[in-house]
Amino acid sequence: EKYAVTDKLGSALNEALDSATSTSTSGTSSEVSQSITSFIGGTVKAFKAADKDIDFKGTFGTLAMTASDLANQAVEKAVEINDKYKLTGQLSDKIKEVTDGAGSSSKASS
Repeated sequence: EKYAVTDKLGSALNEALDSATSTSTSGTSSEVSQSITSFIGGTVKAFKAADKDIDFKGTFGTLAMTASDLANQAVEKAVEINDKYKLTGQLSDKIKEVTDGAGSSSKASS
């Protein structure tokens, strides 16, 4: 089950190439098909071997979890800082102050 994706990919490529090889009747097309089949077969084997050594699914899953954890920590830290320094309240007060000041100056100039 762990290598199901690479097995399915390899099987699909091999089936497609086998189909192309069997329908090809001319000598040159057959040789090209066999060459491609051999190349893809080698690539699939190399990918499977690398996947067994590296565990692509596990590695990418770990990276995704790490990124998710870091994002969660950043949000928690932002909430903590906001609670401590009341940044959103201060920002809201400044925006209100600026908009009220702009409204007052436009009324005074009218």
